[in-house]
Amino acid sequence: MARAIGRSHHPLKKPHWTPGNLPKNYLTLMPDPPNTITRFLILEYAHGWNGDTLDIKTITDVPCHLYLRYTSKPLRVHMTERPDRGTLAMKTPTYCFVQWTEIEQDQPGDTYHHIFHLPTFGVDQQRWYYIRGNIGAEESDSVSCAFEVKYHEESQMITLGIYGQTQTLEGEVKLEQGDGVILTRDDAKNSIKIEAIPAGGGAYTFITSKVLTGAGILDLINLVTTDYPILIVKYAVTCVAVSNHIRLTLQGDSAARYHQERTLSYATTNLAAEAYNQAFVNLGLVGASSDVWPTVGEITLFNPLSLTKNLIGHQTTPGAGAGKQFFNDSGARYTSTTVEKITRITIRPDAGNFVIGSLAYLFGVKLA
Repeated sequence: MARAIGRSHHPLKKPHWTPGNLPKNYLTLMPDPPNTITRFLILEYAHGWNGDTLDIKTITDVPCHLYLRYTSKPLRVHMTERPDRGTLAMKTPTYCFVQWTEIEQDQPGDTYHHIFHLPTFGVDQQRWYYIRGNIGAEESDSVSCAFEVKYHEESQMITLGIYGQTQTLEGEVKLEQGDGVILTRDDAKNSIKIEAIPAGGGAYTFITSKVLTGAGILDLINLVTTDYPILIVKYAVTCVAVSNHIRLTLQGDSAARYHQERTLSYATTNLAAEAYNQAFVNLGLVGASSDVWPTVGEITLFNPLSLTKNLIGHQTTPGAGAGKQFFNDSGARYTSTTVEKITRITIRPDAGNFVIGSLAYLFGVKLA
């Protein structure tokens, strides 16, 4: 124990030290102050989502080794007694943090920077957590406040823009599903499909198109039509040969799976009605390349996911010469041996090819 150095002029008075009357060896007589720094202060805090994991980073004012305790149980508080002017009063709040799990910072030893990974949140799961720590081998008296966080699935970066071009969205991007917009994410969580469809259904949704850059047929292949109980093909074609007929084939099928139920035409040339077991649907005449106007038409395909697909088609060749004007309302069925979705739709003349610029657009319609 260190003793007082100096002279007291009265037994009840403390020694009066001044720089002038301290002995030269007074420093060796005084004990070293104890190392009592067992507190830390969080200077900076940040967190961010990495999938369903919450990454947390803190910076402290002194080197320390931190631990994070978390729980899915909501915090509860009750009051405890505290002396107040000689009377015990229930004035001290105590917070109950129960059923917790503790994780350790990534970095070894005592550090200024501390990183944690709070893992595997469920959708809309809520958690509470706080941070404690050690300084050297001694547990610190300091703890952080209690934090609260709730997990919402984050949207990944997507690209939007004109077909064939891309536009990168930077910064914070938020997509919400609502009236007029449906968001669909694939199972692998790699992409997001955005559809402009009203909540009540019934709107056209563009699927694909094809424009001929050389003479040929309109073959729409590798189609994804699972979501649409109705498909609609709109086309405008001109044929090299005169007075050809337009044919529709599904799945590239050459088998006799088509039943032509009814054909109504206004022309000098009529199609045969009630044709059974065809390998295609015969829709009507096609304008020749010498005509000013191409043939335009529309095909509606009902229940493309069922065993039997029902078709209705109509078309016309406006401005064509006598004997070539044609309008028809053709009902047909395509019957598959198994239930299959439509992945290929082909439009072709019965001979020759369509000319450059002939085109077809495919749309899907969802029911209300």
